[in-house]
Amino acid sequence: MAEISGSLEYYRDGENVVAIVIRREVQEKLSESKVFTPPDWKMQVGFSIHRSGHTVKPHVHSPAQPVKWDARFEVLHVLKGKVRIYLYGKSGRRLGYTILEPGDTIVMWCGHRVDFLEDSILLEVKEGPYPGPDLDKIWISVEKDQ
Repeated sequence: MAEISGSLEYYRDGENVVAIVIRREVQEKLSESKVFTPPDWKMQVGFSIHRSGHTVKPHVHSPAQPVKWDARFEVLHVLKGKVRIYLYGKSGRRLGYTILEPGDTIVMWCGHRVDFLEDSILLEVKEGPYPGPDLDKIWISVEKDQ
């Protein structure tokens, strides 16, 4: 089940946070930039908030220290429609599910299934390189979903 903290939901597999849901309401509550993902994740996701006239000097980001993960990170942002996402731990145990609507975002590196409850458009961001449709997914055995 999710730990809910305001407009954020955290899903865990044991001690590890494996998914974070960022509800659309969170942007209304922030007054400064905020990163939501743990510092050791391969992908950082947050909001960058600045006043008109602010400039971030030209830059590149330094490469991260090598970290070994057993799955690629993925971000799904709902532009239109409604989806239900089931989340699974390494053993295939269901960790919970969440329903996302327009403006909601999930960051995850765990097993998942997506049910489209309405005609939907999702922005999907995954770590590359893209291995092609035949190698992009590893099918897993999971608990039966209700």
